[in-house]
Amino acid sequence: MRHEVRETPLRIKSSGIHKLSSDLTVRAKHAIRIHADDVDLDLNGYTVRCLQLHPKPSGGSMPPPPIGIHAGGRTNVVVRNGTVTSCWCGFQALDARNLRLEGVDFSGNLSIGADLGEASGTIVRGCTFAKITGYSHEAYATGLNAVGQDAVVEHNLFLDLYRQSEVEGPGEGVGVIVVSGKNVIIRHNRFENTVGRPNTIGIWAREDTDTLVTENTLTNFERGVASLGNLTVTNNRFLLREPLPDSLAVGANGGGIALRNAVDGYAVAFANCEVHDNSVRS
Repeated sequence: MRHEVRETPLRIKSSGIHKLSSDLTVRAKHAIRIHADDVDLDLNGYTVRCLQLHPKPSGGSMPPPPIGIHAGGRTNVVVRNGTVTSCWCGFQALDARNLRLEGVDFSGNLSIGADLGEASGTIVRGCTFAKITGYSHEAYATGLNAVGQDAVVEHNLFLDLYRQSEVEGPGEGVGVIVVSGKNVIIRHNRFENTVGRPNTIGIWAREDTDTLVTENTLTNFERGVASLGNLTVTNNRFLLREPLPDSLAVGANGGGIALRNAVDGYAVAFANCEVHDNSVRS
């Protein structure tokens, strides 16, 4: 199998279906840069891997880290069927619309699996976000960042997302961050830490969001769902297998409604939300 190593990004400048024909390793600011609308990028089962641009400095600020696939400003971009790893951010698409990520493994990226940049009309389906442990100069590790309006996030796996121990400060690990807009649906996903971890959140939503969180399983998070916005949290399972020391472990907290959820192992099942017909076992 051919393994292509490049010092410049692979550029896609035309609409249509584009397929990788080999693994791709790139030492550049971006591994793949999409410059056209209406692009269907089929990774074809191959892996896109970033090489670090610079060694970790002994002091001072870190140079801009590499991004796996960049589709900023683009419309109707699909990325599917492969792996993007070892990048600061596996996928980034600021100011984009109508994105689809399907069957992509974003495991092993350094800070963010995929950054949607508040893109509207996004679908993220059947992807894996695992072992994202935080960039060495940042205190956060995020699976799916900046979900915007009219988005659907379904049938994905979010596993062991937490900050590196070498980063000073509290830090957080978050599965999904919803930052703006209405009509966001997060359903049928599995969020899990192998062991209970403080400073981790399954789903976090900002105050100007309207999100349905349903039929998900969230295991070993300090807070399964945390929201400042109008969330409907229904028919989910929240499981904490072991106590978290020095933490305020809550199944779901924040604005909105919690109904027909099963909560197991949390000292506080729900906080600061309207509660109906939940099953709670401490």
